[in-house]
Amino acid sequence: KYRNTRQDDLWSCLTEAAQIDKSLPSGITVKGIMDSWTLQKGYPFLQVERHINGTALLTQRRFLFGRLSSKRKHEMKYKWWIPITFTTQDRPSFRHTRAQTWLRQEDDSLQVTGLPPQDKWVIFNLQQTGMKAFLKN
Repeated sequence: KYRNTRQDDLWSCLTEAAQIDKSLPSGITVKGIMDSWTLQKGYPFLQVERHINGTALLTQRRFLFGRLSSKRKHEMKYKWWIPITFTTQDRPSFRHTRAQTWLRQEDDSLQVTGLPPQDKWVIFNLQQTGMKAFLKN
């Protein structure tokens, strides 16, 4: 009569709710995102490099406690789906923690555009809602 649930059942229900809520990009599933977090070791380290033209380059690497991953070939495959949140000095909003964009698992980096000049601050990972380490320049 009753059976154990499967993890994929949960991901499927969460995907359906996220699609209704429009909180996931089209064609993306919670299973795809969560598998990148639950089926590999470590977690992402994000480097944020701001440029003078109002952009920032976000680059992901694997982080293991006590060290960053080297560029060894077998560690190059470790990538995550990472929700990106940020606010700026010109339009500060620290309560909006829904992903504004995503760094996809298949991508090493993401270009964020429309940022203020470098003499004004930008804060990423609002309310520290994600499990990721940041290095900002």
